[in-house]
Amino acid sequence: MENIKHSLSNRFFYVKLDTDGGAQADRMFPMSRLQAISVDSTGGSSKLRVSFDDASVGDHTTVTITITADKGKEATKNIVDVINSTQKIVILGNNLTKESVIDDFVNVSLIAEGDEGTFTMGGSLQVNGVANFNSRVVYNYQDIEAGDSGAAVALSTSLTVSFVTTDTNKTHVSLANGTTGQIKHIIHKARNNESLVITPASFAAGSLMTSDSAGRGITLIFDGANWQVLGDVVEFAIT
Repeated sequence: MENIKHSLSNRFFYVKLDTDGGAQADRMFPMSRLQAISVDSTGGSSKLRVSFDDASVGDHTTVTITITADKGKEATKNIVDVINSTQKIVILGNNLTKESVIDDFVNVSLIAEGDEGTFTMGGSLQVNGVANFNSRVVYNYQDIEAGDSGAAVALSTSLTVSFVTTDTNKTHVSLANGTTGQIKHIIHKARNNESLVITPASFAAGSLMTSDSAGRGITLIFDGANWQVLGDVVEFAIT
């Protein structure tokens, strides 16, 4: 049984955009603000998009990292591995020195939602100038009751959040494989006598995750082959 503990609020990703040594394009993002990772493999190279909740723009900022073609899975794993380490400052991309935690790094850019410029969505909406959107992120979710050990209830892979209630003989849920970069939040919503047991189809850290108290949560990310634990795990036992 293994408990993993990492503090993400005082650990940071670093990005440097310019190539002349200036400081105006330096950015730091707390690891705790990570929202999503996705991979776009169209064209001759692949792009890894890492999105952060960003108070400085009142919305979110996406770090777009160009990588060697078809290396999305490996790049995602590079990020997951460093999150699950103890390193305080991690270089996502430095256009000046070409340093990056990603082995197949080419260059990096930023898209800050709400910045001045042109915003398009689906080719039908265009805003010229400064676009400010005061909004909040609301995830799609499911609210379910677990099953027994021989008939685990499947967690949704199309909904980001799963709230799970356990009760006598209702303790088990399963999680199928996702898509590369997909994030999954699982919350043990209510515990009536029994613990919660989560069995992913493919899990890098072990075979099972167990919670013995209501109100606990765990966040996972799929690296293309396995679900990886993302961030703090102080409340779930991994076996």
